[in-house]
Amino acid sequence: MSTIKRPYITLEITIGGETLTISKTSVYRLLQGGISGIESAEFEAMFTDYAAMDGGYYEGIKVKPRPISIHFAVDDKQQTERLRKKLISFFSPRSPGTLVVD
Repeated sequence: MSTIKRPYITLEITIGGETLTISKTSVYRLLQGGISGIESAEFEAMFTDYAAMDGGYYEGIKVKPRPISIHFAVDDKQQTERLRKKLISFFSPRSPGTLVVD
């Protein structure tokens, strides 16, 4: 009988040179069903029309913004308060960041 390995998601959030990892092996654990908004995004193809002839020039694709929601828990009861304070200082609504989903 073969066993099916359950896939686990690892999230790496980088803001201002600091990285926060949410994974099965991290102190920050993703709750079941705890992420939304990472599915395929809407996009818009950008073209510039030619002035003297039919058609246009393809310039690129613009990915439209979308909300991403992540629900996770701290899995260390002894350090919960310290880690909570670290999270509050890590996430800033005005700072740009990068999310990598693996």
